[in-house]
Amino acid sequence: MAIMDLLNINLSKIPSDGMKLEITLDGDFFTALDQETIKGGNVKVNLNIREHSGEVYTLKFVIQGEVIVECDRCLDDLALVVDAEETIKLTYNDESDSTADDIKFIPKNTNMYDASWDVYEIVELSLPIQRTHQVGECNEDMLSRICYENDECLDE
Repeated sequence: MAIMDLLNINLSKIPSDGMKLEITLDGDFFTALDQETIKGGNVKVNLNIREHSGEVYTLKFVIQGEVIVECDRCLDDLALVVDAEETIKLTYNDESDSTADDIKFIPKNTNMYDASWDVYEIVELSLPIQRTHQVGECNEDMLSRICYENDECLDE
């Protein structure tokens, strides 16, 4: 099974008591998404899917692991812990102007839902805004290149 197919969910085959998926995603997953923020990593995704009345689906994600991003200060690889939970609701609606904030709409003529970008967004939003190594752990050569003329460095 291709890495991108792991999170492709057939909503018409969700059992009445729900479905649970446990998936481990590595750097190949993040590379296949063709995004530039996350360079690699290894995360475990636990996904519980339930159908409620009226073709409303609840997808509960629990994501734990580690991802590799670029340090904002020295540009070297930086490993960050991921520990995130998120619930997403889906329903069918062909109206493109539907504006409910707490629900995603999918076309009525499809049974497949790709949760890959949901996983990526949950991981991305769980990361800190400032992504830097601990003081003293940045690439010294790079830091020496970005010191100010008065010897005030960004790592101090």
